Amino acid sequence: MRRLAAFRVPSSRRARLIAAVLSVLALAAAAALQRLRTGERSPAIEQRAAALEQKADALLFERGEPRRALAIYRRACELRPSFPLWHKRGIARLESGDPSGAIAAFERALALAPPALDRQRYRAGIAALREGAVEIGRAALDSAYLASRPEASEPVR
Repeated sequence: MRRLAAFRVPSSRRARLIAAVLSVLALAAAAALQRLRTGERSPAIEQRAAALEQKADALLFERGEPRRALAIYRRACELRPSFPLWHKRGIARLESGDPSGAIAAFERALALAPPALDRQRYRAGIAALREGAVEIGRAALDSAYLASRPEASEPVR
């Protein structure tokens, strides 16, 4: 017991120490909340999301493995929700044989879409998918996607 007594901190000092730690934690939490509100992400998270997107793109478009790509797109969307990622996630779901999941992903993409997106054409693509016209829906979605992204030069396969 004597050994433990040597490590005791006087109660007034302990109270000040606890108050200081809580103050630092509160400031850190407030800063993190502000970053979340503004959509600011750390460069490390952005790099990780970009790397995941590249890996999933290769699986989906080059190797034809939509189910594996879907799992990676899911993680990338958690790190950095964006219109292109959710659109590609919808394509992966469609290629995996999950049209209802694809529709949900395309609707989420629409909510995150840039102003340049032809929303009417994109909605028409989603409506076509709902009606079971997969080829027509896919063509409308790809067309709207490409028109909104001048750097994209070919349709999403």
